Amino acid sequence: MLPPNGSPLSKWQMIYQMYPELPYFEL
Repeated sequence: MLPPNGSPLSKWQMIYQMYPELPYFEL
């Protein structure tokens, strides 16, 4: 499930930085 073209991934990067214990899914 990729985000729409042009959508910034900074939201996901911030989430994974805040919760490093979460399993990482390559988006």
